[in-house]
Order: sequence, then structure tokens, then C-alpha cells
Amino acid sequence: MTSILDTAAARLSYLGDVQNLLANNLANIDTPGYQAVGAVPFSDYLSQAGGSVPMLQNNVSDLLGINAAPTAASAVAGAAEHSPDGNAVSLDSQLEQVSKNQTNQQLTANLYQVYMGMFKTALGSGA
Repeated sequence: MTSILDTAAARLSYLGDVQNLLANNLANIDTPGYQAVGAVPFSDYLSQAGGSVPMLQNNVSDLLGINAAPTAASAVAGAAEHSPDGNAVSLDSQLEQVSKNQTNQQLTANLYQVYMGMFKTALGSGA
């Protein structure tokens, strides 16, 4: 079983990957024909990394999959807007996702810090 600290570290790694792909989307906002890339859910990312969240198997004949390097990227399905040059990156949407990602990073880092503080206290090494 994966510990909460391992899960928090995986979450921070995932959120870092998400930040990179959002930055890439914003960097390509004027690139003709560029399609925005979105993030996969964290549970999918964690299962790719061999974490404790199992892959969903709808049928017994479904493949179990392989443990490959996890990726946070996924194609954005059916972007609503396109510029005349075919670019499908929405500045408003990307900035909203950047803000949510920043909040999630802060929350996860705080959670990690609190648990580390609890371990230090339990081990008698102070805060």
C-alpha cells in the first residue's frame, strides 16, 4: 500500500507535469493549428505510476495494461473555439486551469508539510 507521503509526492510530481503542459499550451497560443493539451485525472496518472489506484477493467477480457512512465497529458476533446488559423487554445480556460493547479499545488505541499511535522513530533525531534 502506498503511504500518504508517497501519494502526496506523486501528486506534486503530477501537478508539476500539469503546470508544464499548461505553460506549453500558453506558449503556443499563437501557433497556427495548435491543439491544446489537457491533464488526465490524477487517479489515471497514479495508476500509470503503479500506485494504489487500480486500472478500471470493465470486462474480464480487457487487458490489464503495462506499467509505463506516467504522463499527465491528454488530448483535449472537442475544443469549443478555434481561431481562424486553426489554433484551439483558449487563454481564459488556460489561465483558469493554471490558477486551479497552483491552488492544488499549495494544498498538497501544505498537507505534506503537516504530515512531516506530525512525524517529527511523534519521533521527538520537535517542529
